[in-house]
Amino acid sequence: MTINSETHYLWRAVDQEGDVLESYVTRTALAMAKTLANGPTEAFANTRALLAVGPTNPLHVQLDEESRCITGAAGRAEGQIGISAFIAKQKPRFRPD
Repeated sequence: MTINSETHYLWRAVDQEGDVLESYVTRTALAMAKTLANGPTEAFANTRALLAVGPTNPLHVQLDEESRCITGAAGRAEGQIGISAFIAKQKPRFRPD
């Protein structure tokens, strides 16, 4: 395959009949993607944003930002699901399976 005038080779593992074998990496990546997609995606985004600015924020600013994120999340659907599951001592279900 040529992309931007550069040749790239695609590799696949096949069995004796020529059927493509699913790799461990593919299965693992797909399982992780499904887990993340079914999780609290808003909370993941907030965590990522907080981690991005954490090293440069003074501690009091970072703590204020974390407090703002937690308070905001508590009033939204994901936060309510998480709080209800915690109180009921159940696993939260953020997305249908």
